[in-house]
Amino acid sequence: MGVSYSALSFRDILRIVRRHHVLMLVTIAASLLLAVAVTLLMKPVYQSDSVIVVKFGREFIYRSEVGEAANQPIPTSASTEELLNTLVQLLQSRDIARATLAAVGAERLYPDLLLPDGKPDLTKALERFGRAFSARPLRSSNVVQLSFQHSDPALAESTLATLIQIFRDRSLSIYANSQTAFFEQQSEQAQSRMVAAADKLADFRVRYGALAYDSGLPLLLQQWTDFAALVARSNADLAAVTDRVANLRKQAAATPAEITAHVDKEPSRVVDDARSKLLNLRLREQELLVQFADDSPPLRQVRAEIRLAEQFLRQLNTEFSGTVRQARNPELMAIEQELVRTEADRASLAARTATLRQELAKLDGQIAIVSKQDPERWSLERAVDTARAEVKQITVRLEQARLSDALNENRIGNISIIQAPSMPDVREPTRPRWSVNLAIGFVLGLVLSVILAVLSELRAGLARRSAPR
Repeated sequence: MGVSYSALSFRDILRIVRRHHVLMLVTIAASLLLAVAVTLLMKPVYQSDSVIVVKFGREFIYRSEVGEAANQPIPTSASTEELLNTLVQLLQSRDIARATLAAVGAERLYPDLLLPDGKPDLTKALERFGRAFSARPLRSSNVVQLSFQHSDPALAESTLATLIQIFRDRSLSIYANSQTAFFEQQSEQAQSRMVAAADKLADFRVRYGALAYDSGLPLLLQQWTDFAALVARSNADLAAVTDRVANLRKQAAATPAEITAHVDKEPSRVVDDARSKLLNLRLREQELLVQFADDSPPLRQVRAEIRLAEQFLRQLNTEFSGTVRQARNPELMAIEQELVRTEADRASLAARTATLRQELAKLDGQIAIVSKQDPERWSLERAVDTARAEVKQITVRLEQARLSDALNENRIGNISIIQAPSMPDVREPTRPRWSVNLAIGFVLGLVLSVILAVLSELRAGLARRSAPR
């Protein structure tokens, strides 16, 4: 009974395998024998391995050429993986391969690629070299694994070692950028500019003296403030003394030049009694003012008595006046002495005020001069500061350039070898691998056997259908 191939079940497949197991076994055995033959015929290839570590040093540090951060290293924004990939691309570049082939000898590595003229075919040699060499960065590390495959284990080791050395030299030349001569020239020019700026500032200070410094204008302003306060105080004192002189002169004009020094007259008890009577009347008047109104009769009577007493006293003074002797008024003399002293003080204050005003005027002139020269001084000082900063910055960059040149001259780079190229074991070639080839042969034989079994079953089914009934 035929088998329906539109939907084969597992039981149908087992039935097919059971019927054609001999054919399948023969096919698998033939494939294994073929794999063994191919493995024996293949030329063994050996692999030399090496491990290098990349130290991200000065090659991967950017330094700004200008600005305040010119001397500060700025790490690049590239990640470690990107930098390692860049390094791998450089390792796998054709220039490195060409230099390695030239150093080792393409005719030694690939003698089968020699042209009729005896020279190797460099194009094919580079292609084969690119397939034989491998560079693989390890994740989350600065390590790169290198390998090179060749049929000669010793040649594989020496070729990989040569490639690493060539790459180390090339990496130095790639990243090396000697700037020593440039910075030496820039340093000389900066020194010249600094000296010229310093000379201009020195000449400026010689012309203007102490006022040509930072403290010149603040010192002048402080002096002007002090003198202005002294002038204001002196003006106030002068105005006060002037007023006192005017008052003293008014007092002198109002004071009599002579006064009665002595009056010769006879003493009279009547005069004394009259004066006592007048005093009593005045006291009586004050008492009545408290008790009565101003126009009351008692007050009018007392005031009439007071007028009579005063009239009586005047009459007595006229009758008993004697010889009168005049003398210089001492009050006027005191006023005149005080006036002389005050006028002397005023003259002194006037002279002092005039001197202070002159000094204040001089300070105004000096401040005006300093205010006009300040922009020039600031410009000169700023030029000197800028030149000094430039010299300092260029000196630092020059030292860095010299250090970088010294490192390059001593072949100190960022590539370090962790594992030197290994000598492959002749007993364990990279290719061919028995286990891999046998596995491939077995799988290939199994697939072919299944295909042949299915084809045989299909052909048998077709034969049965076409047979006469």
